[in-house]
Amino acid sequence: MGRFSHGDPVGPFRAREFGSGSLSVQTYIMYATSRAEMDIRDTHFYPQRSDDGMRYGVVGVECCAGGDFYAHLPQVTDRIGLETREIGESLRTLRRSLISGDVDTYSLSSPPRGGGNPLTSRLEDEDRRITAHLWPNRGLEIKEGYECSARVRVVGRSMYVLEPLPITKPSSEALVFLHGYNCPTEYALLRLGQMLALGRFPSHIHPFVFSQATGQTFSYTKAKRCIGYFKTDLLDFLLDLRRRGYDQVHLLVHSMAAHLFFAMLQEYEDRRFADPEGVDVLRLSNVVLINADFPVRGFEEVHVPRVLEVADRMTMYCDDRDFALLCSELFSRNKVIGRKIWPVSARPAGGLPYGRSRIDVMDCRHMQQNVHSIRHNYFNLNVQIVSDIAELVTNHCGADQRLTRTVRQVAGENVFSFLCPPKYVKNE
Repeated sequence: MGRFSHGDPVGPFRAREFGSGSLSVQTYIMYATSRAEMDIRDTHFYPQRSDDGMRYGVVGVECCAGGDFYAHLPQVTDRIGLETREIGESLRTLRRSLISGDVDTYSLSSPPRGGGNPLTSRLEDEDRRITAHLWPNRGLEIKEGYECSARVRVVGRSMYVLEPLPITKPSSEALVFLHGYNCPTEYALLRLGQMLALGRFPSHIHPFVFSQATGQTFSYTKAKRCIGYFKTDLLDFLLDLRRRGYDQVHLLVHSMAAHLFFAMLQEYEDRRFADPEGVDVLRLSNVVLINADFPVRGFEEVHVPRVLEVADRMTMYCDDRDFALLCSELFSRNKVIGRKIWPVSARPAGGLPYGRSRIDVMDCRHMQQNVHSIRHNYFNLNVQIVSDIAELVTNHCGADQRLTRTVRQVAGENVFSFLCPPKYVKNE
């Protein structure tokens, strides 16, 4: 489903292979970066920030979503225009590209409540007729009724439907992915694209990647040391998104990117303290911390209150079997929040705990589908987690409302498990 230009498919599109039924999905993602690497496929051993500051681009990403998964996917299929130093130009390119396909690439859900066109049906008995309107999500509307010889009794007009309501189009929302270390910009784009393809996110949620310099496999310490160089860029980027119409901004924060996120919150707090009237207000709908490589010490006392100050909800996906985070703990001699599963709340010094109803801790230790042995980088492939994040972002609902896949572990606490049997459980 999509369109063609000179024989080539133009995204966003869904493509199904004839015969096998295998499905691939393509969409456009905008990236923002100030890393020194000019090629999105590169990553340097010594992470550095570019002296020229931020630059922006829009690329197409195609991923498998069903049936056979092909070796050449996911891949960046095309770049739309050139990189630019102006965020507004890339935002216009992204919006134009997402709209150009005129198809909701991911979502097959029903129209929003109150929308839709009437489906008219007639039941006839001799010369007497009635008209029934079937409205999406609103039920059946019948204007009048009478008894007839047919085996149908029309009882009257629905008390819940008075007149058709106009179709309402949801406003655009931003989904921003912050990746961990040893990650080129292109790899971050592919991972986000794969999650979008499997999660069937609605088309009004626009995807972004903020890419900081991350170093390579053996430059972990250097990457952590320089991550603060990008906090100002991230803050300015998020504020720019709000200025340009994205009232709802969702953050996906993976691994070491938690250091960048919390450094950005410190930067925002410092700006507000120095000039309360001159700084735009930062508001986030969801902050999602995935296998976060960030110290437990001081987390609830200092950092959780900062998150709740700017975000409606914080969700943590934790796995105490994460081997990469275990190595981080051994190396830094600090416990990290991504391996600790406990009822989190804000606990400011000298104050009472608060905010537990706005925080969810998701226990991922029993996840086994599409999980690598290191257990650190499966959030965009495990369908349970992908679907959970999609529902969280799309419906703005907490884990206690996502009842089809989560269950609260202990009454009154905010730790949840997934309704998912392990792979060794089979019917004989």
